[in-house]
Order: sequence, then structure tokens, then C-alpha cells
Amino acid sequence: MEVRRKFTIRPKLIEEESLSSYLVRTANLNGITSISEIWQVVKKGSYEVARNYFYKFDLFPTDIVHLKDLSILLNIKANELVVHSFEPIVSFLYPGAFGKMIFGKEIELKHRRFCRSCLKENGAFQLLWQVKEIQMCNKHLTRIESKCHGCGSEQSYSKKVLLEHLNCSVCGELLYKNIGKSSQDYNFINKQLRIYRDWNSLYTLSNFINSNNPKMSQPIHRKIAILLLFLTTPDTGSINYKNHPFFSPSQAKRLLDLVRNKSNDTLRLEFILNTLRKLDIEINSFLCLEVPISFMRRSINKAKNKKIQVVDCKSEWCKSYGTSNKMVDMKFSANKYVPKQNLYNQICVCTDCWVKVGISKEKLIWEEVNISMDLLEKINDSIVKGFSEKEIIQQLEINPDNLYFYMGYIYRFKPFNNNNLNTEARVKEESGSKLIDKFSLLKSFWKRNEQLTLQATKLFGWDVLSTYYYFWHPKVQKNIYLEENLRTTNIKKRKQLKNKLDRVIMHLVENNIEISLKEVAASLDITENTLKYHNLMENINEEKLRNKLNKENEQKAFIFQKINEYINNKKANEEIILVHEVHKFIGVSEKITKKYPEISRFISNSAKESKSEQKLIKKRNLEKTIIQIYKQYGRVDYSLLSEFLGVTKKTLTSSSGVYKGISSLIKNILADLENDKSCNTNNKK
Repeated sequence: MEVRRKFTIRPKLIEEESLSSYLVRTANLNGITSISEIWQVVKKGSYEVARNYFYKFDLFPTDIVHLKDLSILLNIKANELVVHSFEPIVSFLYPGAFGKMIFGKEIELKHRRFCRSCLKENGAFQLLWQVKEIQMCNKHLTRIESKCHGCGSEQSYSKKVLLEHLNCSVCGELLYKNIGKSSQDYNFINKQLRIYRDWNSLYTLSNFINSNNPKMSQPIHRKIAILLLFLTTPDTGSINYKNHPFFSPSQAKRLLDLVRNKSNDTLRLEFILNTLRKLDIEINSFLCLEVPISFMRRSINKAKNKKIQVVDCKSEWCKSYGTSNKMVDMKFSANKYVPKQNLYNQICVCTDCWVKVGISKEKLIWEEVNISMDLLEKINDSIVKGFSEKEIIQQLEINPDNLYFYMGYIYRFKPFNNNNLNTEARVKEESGSKLIDKFSLLKSFWKRNEQLTLQATKLFGWDVLSTYYYFWHPKVQKNIYLEENLRTTNIKKRKQLKNKLDRVIMHLVENNIEISLKEVAASLDITENTLKYHNLMENINEEKLRNKLNKENEQKAFIFQKINEYINNKKANEEIILVHEVHKFIGVSEKITKKYPEISRFISNSAKESKSEQKLIKKRNLEKTIIQIYKQYGRVDYSLLSEFLGVTKKTLTSSSGVYKGISSLIKNILADLENDKSCNTNNKK
């Protein structure tokens, strides 16, 4: 209670100040000389912290103190205190004890780091100064230091006496004495400003996410791994960690294992940030990216390197019998319908005899899929003996449609050298190209034999035998089983796809995902060829162009908004507008603004107008200064002007810029003042 009574003076938390720095400043203002006096009130259990471990207030304060008690002591909300430590970043990226060890490698935990200019201004130590890779103050462009300029001693994180927190631990010299000059190395400045932006974004984003406590759809490191692979992997082909174009094999494998849930690994922050810098992508933009569904499928589904086993042709009458020259694996090479694929591990077809064989999932042996050799031979023998179709159906007890299916094959290929078959008397020959067109119209019935024959009779007047004779035409077989069919247009399906397409495009636009043929196809769970088949390419290209124009207009509006914000701020402070400062403020390079001529012209014209306005402002300020000096001293000379304006006499007499004709200006102003004085005197009389 005694310590609480002492805390009557509670200064404001300075933006980006570390929690430990604020505790020290508050203690000093209230006459508390040792951190242990505060510690007794807020410590967690029996946890004791030596002076050398004072950094824990900045790394993860809830490990060592009750924030609620500290909040009461300082009269500041607990959630406002914790954001002045690295705890939100650690909780966001590296939860758990091991995570603190990983994150601790990025932070200087032994010595206090500082900017001399900032210390002189407010006496506070910023949190981000402890980040090892931040070597420059983003405000003054001076080096971040940890040593006394007098004796060169490293400064400990906490002093024995809190009142001496701005003095050297060894010699007692003020740490902000002899302020250094700003760096002139522009490469170093740009690099450090990028590093500072990264950490500031990470710090801000972590605070936002932790305060809103979202339910992450996936672990953060898995999301980061997916995004890094998405940004660095070509748009085509599978993802191969051994030949990745950006990452080393070990790095790419680590990322892929994370994405595929094979690993619960965590990525070093140094690795993440360095990668983003090489890609020239800001953290805010990076974590807001949406990964296309098509890429997710490519990355999560490991590329299958199945060795396709192709069996020899088993049809004794086929000219390719006993060889695999004409055998095609349908399961992995066919683009469309594969019959009975659920019953077989693999299905092959001979493109000479068109008999299909497959490896049975149940028996694990090769067997016929579409033609039974025994039944084919029995039906052929019955035909040779002169039995009618009705008699064959009764003898073999088979379905009539099934009989004509086999008879169509026998008449087409004459498998047993049956020269007694009078094909011309039973069927009329048609060309393969015409048959392909007609079977395209029968596409919906390829899987159902009875419906196929009924529709063929209805559309083309074919009898059942003719239907199957045409069905077994080599070009028809190839078209059905091994080629994409682009001939049939299903109007109903096209309408359904058109409605789905509109919804998908709306979703892509709302989530800022690039509209592309591949992305739309993946979202609809269909192939790109299906979109082409239904003539939906024009819709996609129109939306793609419209979306591109909308994005450009949004970007232009955002850039103009930022430029106006900068210009208004400069005008309010009567400061000059510089082109390079405009680009730095809006975070957009000149290369990008040149793509928008109106923006480029606006920046240039604003800078020119500002230059002219600055001359008038300087002239006005000079006149005010002359009047002020005269009223205060009764005279105006170059010595007084030099002192008031902070310039040398040589500059005043140089007759350059605003000082051109200064002697005449002084005479005119003094003459006016004397006239005003005389007038006032006469009026009084």
C-alpha cells in the first residue's frame, strides 16, 4: 500500500516506448530509487527477477508480473500496458516457452540500446530499439547505440539506481551528450527504413490480432509457408522442393512439410522477413494475401509419381497380341469416361482390338473389362451354326441388348475369322467422322446400353445391331475413351455453369483474388477445357478486364488521398513539398506513379507551386522579423537579423534568394513604421 501511495505522478505512455522504460520514468517522477519497491507489489508468485533479467518486462511481462496489479499501480489498462512489450508478437508467432527462446534470438536482451537524439527529447527508450537488426533511428536517421560515447562501456538493461537511467553505468556521463550526425548513406537508410517498417507492421498487426482474438483457420506458420510458396513458385507444374527456383532444397522441403501437415515446425522470423524483403513485399500486404484454390491443391497434394504398368494385349485374333505396343493406360491418361473404374486399380485398352483389361481390386489379377472372351466365342459359334438371335438368347440366357453388343463387335472385327458373316446385308457402313458427330449427341447415354440403342433409333433410325456396330468403330472408341469431346453443347449445363460462374467471379473480386481461367476452373471444380467447351471464355475475359480497371482506379484514388494528406500537412506547417518526400510518404515508387500520368503531373505541379509559395512565406517571415527587431531594439542591423534568423551576415548580404534587395526592404519597412508612428502621434494631439 505504501508503494501505491507513492505513485501519485503517472506520466503519459510515449508512443512505441517500452514497458520497462515507462516503469523507470514513473519511478523517477515519484522518488522511487529501486525497481524492487515496485516488484514487491506486482510480482507473480515467488518469482524473483535479478537486475540482469529486467528485459523480461519487455519480452513477456505476464510471465513475471500480475498485469492487473501493475495496471492498478499505474492507473493504465492492462491491455494498454502489454502492447508496450513484445508479448503480442511472441503470442502471435511463437506461443509457448520454446517460442520465447526462438524470438529472443532476434532481440538484444543484455544491453540497453538507444538513440541519443530521442533520449534528449523525451528521456524514453523505444521498444523496437532492442531489435538487433534495427541499427538506425527512423526519426533522426542516426545510429542506434548501446555504448557510452565517453568511456565506450556497454549499457546494462537496468541501472542500480533508477534515477541514473539516462547516465552511463560506468562513468556517469549523460547518454545523450554529443549527439551524432544523421547518416548520409542512402542505401543504408533505405534498408533500415524497410526493416523498421517490417517490425512496426508486425508489432501493430500482432496487437490487432491478439486484441480481436480471431479463430485462425490454420496455424500461422502453415499460412506463412503457403503464402511464401505461392509468391515464389511458377504458375505451372507441380511443386518440387529439389528444384525450387527461389528456396534451397532444405528450405523448400521444410515449407512443403508445413503446408502438408507433415511437420509442426516454426519458421525463424529472420527467414520470413528476409524472404519478403527479397520479394519486395510489405508484411501487411503479405498477410492479407488470398492463396488461390488451384495453388492450394498443387501444394497440398503431393505429385504422384506412379509407375504405370502396361499389360500385353490378350486378344488372340488381334495383330498386337502378346505385345504392349498398342496398349494405353486409361485410368491415368484418359480425359473422360473410364468404364468400371471403381472395380479396378488400373485399366488398359488395346487401340487395335479395343478390348479392355484391368487389375481387379478384389482378385488382384488382370481380367477382361468390357468383353468376356468365353461369351464372345460362344456367340460367334452360335452365329456360325446358323442360330437366330432369339435362339442364342434362349441358349446362352443373356440380355438381348448384351447379345447385340457382342454381335456388333463380331461384325466389326471378325475376331475368329468368320467369313460367313454378311455384314453388308445387316448394316450400312458410315464414315468415322460422321459417326463421331452422331455419337457426340448420344454422349449422355454412353454408360447405359439400353438407353443408347433407344436414342440411336429415335435420332438416326438405327437398329440395335447397327448401333453397336457403329459403336465399335475405332474412331468412335477413341473419341469416347481417349479424347476430349468438344462437339456437344449441353444447353442446360451451360446455363448452370453460367450462374455458378457469376457467383465465383463475384467471390474472387470480393476477396481480391486474380481472375484467371485456371482459378475460375479450380473454383468450379471443373477443367479449363470444360469452360472453353461451353464458350464461357468471353465472360471471364470481360470480368478480368473490368476487375483490372477497377483495381487501377482504386489504386489511383488511394494514391491521390495519400498525396493530399501529405500536401495538406505540409501547407499547414508552411513547409516545402518535395517530390521524393511525397513518394516516401505514400509508399509508392516514382516508377509506379509514372504509370498514371495525371498523378505524376499532380505531384510535379504541387512541388512547383510549393516552391513559389515558400519564397512568399520566407519573404513574409523576413518582414515580420524586421518589424519585431525594430519594435524591440529601435533599430535594425545585420547583426540583429543574423541572430534572429540563424544565418550569417555573409548570407544576408549575398543578395541571393529571399535576401535580394534586403537593404531596400529594411529602409521601406522602417519608413512605413516611422510614418505610422508619426500619424499616431498627430492623432493624439
